[in-house]
Amino acid sequence: MTLSPPTAHTHRSTALFVFVAAITAIGAAAVLAVRGGVPLLPFSCLPFFPALSLGTSQLTHTTVPTLEKRPFPSDTSANTMAAAAPLLKTLVVPPASGAAPTASVIFAHGLGDSGAGWIDVARMLSERPRLRHVRFVLPNAPVQPVTLNMGMKMPSWFDITSLEDVSHAEDEAGLLRSSEAIKALVHAEHASSPSSIPYERIVVGGFSQGGAISYLAGLSSYAQEKRPLAGIMALSTWCPLRKHVSAWFQAHEKQAEAAAAQSAPLPVFIAHGTADPVVRFSFGERSAELLKEGLGLGGFRQISDGAHKGQHTGVKFEKYRGMPHSACPEEIEHMGLWLENVIAE
Repeated sequence: MTLSPPTAHTHRSTALFVFVAAITAIGAAAVLAVRGGVPLLPFSCLPFFPALSLGTSQLTHTTVPTLEKRPFPSDTSANTMAAAAPLLKTLVVPPASGAAPTASVIFAHGLGDSGAGWIDVARMLSERPRLRHVRFVLPNAPVQPVTLNMGMKMPSWFDITSLEDVSHAEDEAGLLRSSEAIKALVHAEHASSPSSIPYERIVVGGFSQGGAISYLAGLSSYAQEKRPLAGIMALSTWCPLRKHVSAWFQAHEKQAEAAAAQSAPLPVFIAHGTADPVVRFSFGERSAELLKEGLGLGGFRQISDGAHKGQHTGVKFEKYRGMPHSACPEEIEHMGLWLENVIAE
């Protein structure tokens, strides 16, 4: 199966069919979107490609044979909520260099998918000359009922009740629980032996549902825990729990002003297709505006002075005309360029 510009929209899941509930005047009906005769599972992203071609380069799929569950570090005082639960099962793509990693990317999949759905993208990114030192960690969501899908059980980071307004009736407990699970993986990367990864060299990111919890994990690490990560990647998603996030940053700003300290950098990469029928483009656009203006992160830029001179910070928002709830080669290239700015060797 080939992924070719300008858009790539197919998805083949492994022993899983995702049905999306659509509320109509006559009741709930299961909807499976079809594009060009190929089934599209709306909440998931890239296929589990046997082979994936981008321009002149080709990546052959290699199955990662085992799930990895790392022991949690002994010092868990920084995040007792994350430490209370066992670590998520993950698929790991080691550095292409063959050496110990010096940076990590933790990337969470969308509803109904698994970490395996992003192995090809992780391996492709890891082969970039300036990212060969990066370890990619792909966690698997727990299986649980999803209200939108008529209560059917499937891999899901939290419950969803509506696509019309993603901020309506948010599953606050599920969102926070999964964001803490992502932060537990961050702490495990930091404590891994012998290659402990500094927090400021760890990126969290995700697609759709996975992007939503990555927003919370990265923003709370920065504003609440004063432990800035290398950055946040948010693909075809939205920033949930906006009131919580705004409150975190208001408190953070007051503390920074009192200490007269320069804020640490927080680079964020946001990408969204303009034809997304699942998570509307406007949701991604509003999320970018919230981070830029509401949280004061501003646009993506390189810091010119002070303790963080030379580092990047702020929000980079990329939009892809005609792309639905999916990903495309151009987006993956932009991901790579952004990662090279924030965690290059």
